[in-house]
Amino acid sequence: MAPGNKAKTITGKSQHSGSEMKKKRRVKKSASGKKGAEPEPLRCYSPLVYDPEASLRELMQKCAKQPESYKISDLQEYETNVTPNGIVRMGVSNHISRFEIPMDIKQLEDMTVHEYLRIYCQICKRRQIHYKKFFDKFDKDKDGLLSITELERALNDVYYNEIDPSLMEELMALTTEGKEVIDAKLFFSICALSERMFYARLVTEDTNETYSDKQWVEIADFSALSWKFEGYNINRSLKRLFSVLHPDMTL
Repeated sequence: MAPGNKAKTITGKSQHSGSEMKKKRRVKKSASGKKGAEPEPLRCYSPLVYDPEASLRELMQKCAKQPESYKISDLQEYETNVTPNGIVRMGVSNHISRFEIPMDIKQLEDMTVHEYLRIYCQICKRRQIHYKKFFDKFDKDKDGLLSITELERALNDVYYNEIDPSLMEELMALTTEGKEVIDAKLFFSICALSERMFYARLVTEDTNETYSDKQWVEIADFSALSWKFEGYNINRSLKRLFSVLHPDMTL
């Protein structure tokens, strides 16, 4: 056999052997890790969920400073701006929306959940701009409408597909009405509703909020609903929505 061929054969064997050894090591490491490791708690990496560690990492990468040179003001300033990936770090919040009950309860008679959300859910402009990015992303044909399937995909994308499937199923069951399509205004309202529903699961000590003036107004609106609804024909699915928004209110 020619020297060149022999060297080639040996080299090939060596590479194959090295690859096999690496593969075995990976398998062994994985097996040992699986045996002793405990399952990690589910974390949601949505930009709506404030993660101080992620914000700090992004800040360090962007500014390329030494860790000891960081100031609190640097992080606070950074949190108000767009990250290198175009993501805005915001905490899941109860303050970005308000759900209203009209003075004339008769306006709610025979109203669907979608109709209520379109009219009586008020959302801050910043959140609307944020939600619109996801609406536009999944509005493939640019007709200003999402199907129910596109709605679910867009909602999952808002939370980086890290939200517990059972929570998403609960949200979809609450807001899905047949095969009706979803316009941008309704999408914003459903997103705001999702924050309300997921708040207790996703909020951290960093984002725990006290009631705002607007929320106190909302609580006053929702107080004594069973008495306010007496004598009116309120849709059962709408009552279910109200009980989710304010579970302590008796209907």
